[in-house]
Amino acid sequence: MHWVAVWDLLHLVDYLVTRPEVDPKRIGITGVSLGGMHAWLAAVADPRLAAVAPIMGVQGWLWAVEHDSWQGRVDSVPQAAAGTPAPQVFRTAAQDLGKTEVDSAVVCAVWQRLTPGLLDVYDAPLSLPALCPRPLLVVTGATDERCPMPVSGAQQ
Repeated sequence: MHWVAVWDLLHLVDYLVTRPEVDPKRIGITGVSLGGMHAWLAAVADPRLAAVAPIMGVQGWLWAVEHDSWQGRVDSVPQAAAGTPAPQVFRTAAQDLGKTEVDSAVVCAVWQRLTPGLLDVYDAPLSLPALCPRPLLVVTGATDERCPMPVSGAQQ
């Protein structure tokens, strides 16, 4: 899913470093929304990206689950039918887990199944050390329900 796009970005970096007009030490990356998430993940995976500036899309997935802030992201998944309480994938997962409602455990199970490592390896706060000491600018809303991130201590 997301890894295919990130893989493509890494191949783009492979190509760029072969170009004589490109300074391989000055390649940066940015993206908006889902592209911001892809830019973040590509920079985590490839230190050749000298700077990263995601615009939205960077998420504290685990933080959202631990702080009951996952509903906005769940609600952003297209509904199977109008008026349903949660998208089908989450309702099905809840049933598979023997639950009657979507809760944080269901959300974790779905995210781990769709994007392994998202909560424990590539979650934004956990993967931040992999970006150091490169320049980083994250542009996001402090109350963005779809891309929740802890912002305490961040420059606003």
